[in-house]
This record gives sequence, structure tokens and C-alpha cells, in this order.
Amino acid sequence: MSKRMSIVLVQTLVVVVGVWLAWTHAAASAAPMAGHIHGQLLAGADAAPNETVALRLYGGENDVEVVTTTTTISGSYEFANPSTPPDGWTYYVQFGPNNTNPAYVAYWVGPDISNYQAGEDRSVGDFDIADVKLVAPAPDAVARLPLVFEWTPRGNSADVYGVHLVNLMTGEDSALDSGGDQSTATLSEADAARLGLAYGTRYYWYVGIRDSGTPGSFGASFGAWDITFARHQVYLPLLSANPPLP
Repeated sequence: MSKRMSIVLVQTLVVVVGVWLAWTHAAASAAPMAGHIHGQLLAGADAAPNETVALRLYGGENDVEVVTTTTTISGSYEFANPSTPPDGWTYYVQFGPNNTNPAYVAYWVGPDISNYQAGEDRSVGDFDIADVKLVAPAPDAVARLPLVFEWTPRGNSADVYGVHLVNLMTGEDSALDSGGDQSTATLSEADAARLGLAYGTRYYWYVGIRDSGTPGSFGASFGAWDITFARHQVYLPLLSANPPLP
């Protein structure tokens, strides 16, 4: 899990120092405003209490955590008195990275909180952080193409799923659309060629989730399983990713 976190969830922390210092100085010296950014974490129909959520700012290639808070027994959270972001920067709320609780997704990113002004009360809605469970192929599989990836959907009609394949050597992330299917996606030889996937190379796969009803809101499954694609039939005991034909 940690390897996926280091590739998928790494966010740019390089901040334009002059802009950042100017904004934080102005925010600290300004009179407090009675504004809030708030929402709720759910896992299906249940509340997700005692979970950490972060208010973050991004601008261009820069991304920085502003403050964190913990959800209440009802899964609710709020950030009190956020300042107006500097020009070119936008707030958003994030759950995760989650490396410990397989009941929840690895992370969930909320939509942009655009044009926020100090003193404003802004709801970012509910985030469903229930996990999408991987089913097949099994961890450490060596498989031939075409290959069907399977998972257990969450039952949200707004969810759109896709399979991500990450090269363990390069970190390159290739996305395979499920074609509207809620529980499977098929990787053909043509798809593998289009995505630049290679035989004998180790990847890990996970399921990406996008909320079609809330643009900019997305997450990723907790599970991330290794896989290698073999050109020929796989024999046991396995001696190589591409064993010779008999």
C-alpha cells in the first residue's frame, strides 16, 4: 500500500514563497470572520466519525495543506474562519491518505471551493469514503491478455469506475475506462499496446472512482494489487514472467 501512496498520493509541496508569506501575513493580521467551510464524511449510509480531513490550497503546480480537523460522531466537520485565498489559489477538502482502514478508500478529494471569500459559509456536501473492494485478478497474479478486472461497486449511481495500472519501476499511471460497467473492465492486447503496457513488467492495479454528480470529486480504492502480464501460457511452478512454450 505504501508504494501506491508514494506514487499516486504525492502532492506538490513547492510553494511560491513570496505569495504564500504575503497571504499568511495578511490572514493573520485580518480581523476574524464568521465564515465556515463544512461537510460530512459517510461510508455508504453510515457516518464516518473520528476521521481526519484536510483543507488544502492549490495554485498552478503548488499544493499545500492549510489545516486539518476531525469528524464528529455524525461524520460532520468544519473549518472555521478560512481566509480569502490569494489570487490564483483555490481551496478543496481531502480525506486521506488512508493506509490503515480497509473499510475506506485510500483517499477522496472534494471539488474546488471556487471564489471563496472570508466570512462566507460554504458547504462542500457529503463525501462517501466507503471502499471499492478488488476481486480479480488476485494479488501477485501473472496473467495473459485479454484480462477482466473485477471489483465490488459501492452501489452509488453517480460513481464512475476505471482501472489504473501503475508501472512499479517508472511510476507511470495508465487508466483503463470501464466503458460504463460498474464492476468489470477488460484489458485487451490492443488496449495494452495503446497504453504502453509491457509484458514481463510488474504493475499494480487499483480502481479509481469519480463522482459524476460532483465534478472534481474523486478517489481511489484502498486495495492495490501487483500483476505481471505474460505473453504465453503461464505454467507452475512459475520460473519467469514469460516461460517458453513446451
